[in-house]
Amino acid sequence: RLWQSFLHYREFGLSIGDRLAIWFGRADEFVFDIEAEDNLDRVSESGSGAILIGSHLGSFDALRALAVRKKSPVNVLMFTRHAERINTLFREISPEVDARVIPVQPGSIDSVFEIRRCIEQGELVAILGDRMEPGDHGHVGTVEILGDPVALPLAPYLLANLLGCPLLMIVCVREGAGRYS
Repeated sequence: RLWQSFLHYREFGLSIGDRLAIWFGRADEFVFDIEAEDNLDRVSESGSGAILIGSHLGSFDALRALAVRKKSPVNVLMFTRHAERINTLFREISPEVDARVIPVQPGSIDSVFEIRRCIEQGELVAILGDRMEPGDHGHVGTVEILGDPVALPLAPYLLANLLGCPLLMIVCVREGAGRYS
């Protein structure tokens, strides 16, 4: 319906505003309500890294701001070919922000070695688990969501198993002005 569409676009616009605020150095103005925070703390205290599986629901920038607060380096696995201009803009806006992107190149396993290096250094690696990267179409699991079958990538689960590291589900959703959970 029209009203729900308006609310959807409004929420999207507000999250973009939050993203800009974070990139302009105002991350300390945000409040984070964290469920199961002890799981993240346990991984951090162990000195070993972990893979964080997220989705396009929520904000990776809010997640990054939270990680800075907790002093846990977060590296984001990203197919950058279609995001080069926006990433360049964010680096120009806020050069002091350590974006820590691990680029994915179709047909290359370089990113796997970089993920392993990050995990061995006790860092976190965030991967979106709701979309398949180019070349991943053969490694999917099909689940039913809202009555329809959806193909989801198995790569995050296979990587965690291969690297012998924890896999944590993380979603950072806007709950209101300056508040994420």
